[in-house]
Amino acid sequence: MPDSLIHAWISRRTAGVTAVAAAWFSIVLMCEFAFARLVRSTPGGVDREPECLLVLVACGVLGSFLAAALFDAKAGTQGLTTYFRICFLTTLASVVLPMQHSAYLVAALMGLGMGGLAATLFSRLRSAVGRARLGWHIGMGVGLAHAACALPWISQAPPTVQAVLVCVAAIMGSLVSGKLQVKFTGASNSSDYEVRIVKTWVLALVILTLMTSACFAIIQRMELPAVASWKQGVVPWVNVAVSFFVAAVAGRMLDKGNRVSLMFGAFGLLAFAGAGLGFVDNLGSLPLIVYSAGAPIVWICLMYYAARGGRPWQVAVVFSIAGWMASAVGASATSGLPGLSVPVILVAGLTLSVALGWRWHKVGRFRRAGMVAVLLALSFGKFLLPVPSAADYLYLSTLLPASRCGTFCPSAGSHPSLCHVIRDKAAFPVSNPTP
Repeated sequence: MPDSLIHAWISRRTAGVTAVAAAWFSIVLMCEFAFARLVRSTPGGVDREPECLLVLVACGVLGSFLAAALFDAKAGTQGLTTYFRICFLTTLASVVLPMQHSAYLVAALMGLGMGGLAATLFSRLRSAVGRARLGWHIGMGVGLAHAACALPWISQAPPTVQAVLVCVAAIMGSLVSGKLQVKFTGASNSSDYEVRIVKTWVLALVILTLMTSACFAIIQRMELPAVASWKQGVVPWVNVAVSFFVAAVAGRMLDKGNRVSLMFGAFGLLAFAGAGLGFVDNLGSLPLIVYSAGAPIVWICLMYYAARGGRPWQVAVVFSIAGWMASAVGASATSGLPGLSVPVILVAGLTLSVALGWRWHKVGRFRRAGMVAVLLALSFGKFLLPVPSAADYLYLSTLLPASRCGTFCPSAGSHPSLCHVIRDKAAFPVSNPTP
């Protein structure tokens, strides 16, 4: 009865946006925030966390391909509703069950549920809302999800509260998913989905996802006192507004065929954010705000490309390689780094240019000039950014609290945080930090 009332009250367009927002909010908040914190809160959780996240990613990949194998567009929306309910149950289990003994089981079931949910939703979305406004649905949904995750009382909430919010989002998704019945049939006949062309798109999306995950991991590990101000005042609200506005605009641009321009624009934003994170004492919160603008564009481009084809197996490939795997590699490859180096950014930009070079002739003259200008600016960006001196590192090291440093000590088997990088360059021994 509640399902029928909701289906009569909401439109197909609202249901599509709500389903995307609920699914992406659940994946981001649970997989990137709450689950890791729940594991770390248990005895021995710090050592167990990397293994649990590896299980989560592996099962996310498995869940994507399993959903593709079981997908049937004519079978109704029961499969999508079921995956939303699985996400609800696994998230509830992460709160109710003792994570000290069930962390691996919960990680496996959660990965299967989240991976299957993403693959099923974006395999069905084109046939439910049509191709003409597909980008708008994805952009609005991702914008709402990122804006919600950036709200201070959600991003800074205890992990149990975040898990409860994910449960609420999963319930909302399961209620509206019944509205996403097949309305438009047939997969895309665009050359973008030929096997040889899919490889280039996946490579380009992998580059952008690696940069996004690397910047996110660096931000999460930063221990500088200046970073504490990012969680206070007006900065979180600026991130909320920027995330939603950029995502909404990106969705409309995708409907107009501006995919290559968007991907190069996302690269420019992430390159500036990644390089600027190493100079937060000079740039303040600007790198974080720029990252908040670049990250939604990457995920919207990934979802749009996967959903526009309407082929479940290609959706599974895109989300597995450019989504789950690239995110895990990007997050783990930046341990101890204060920011992305210029050589890394240049290699990423060159690879992205090569991957999308076959579409270069379809980009307008002024956009081509703008992309070249961005790449040249990044090439010489190393000489424009201020380089901290030994005295700067010495001053920063005196501001680092010893209590936070000991939590991330390399001798404990975890990744070194930024405080160790600063103390090493300031010639301060980690074993005797300055309070």
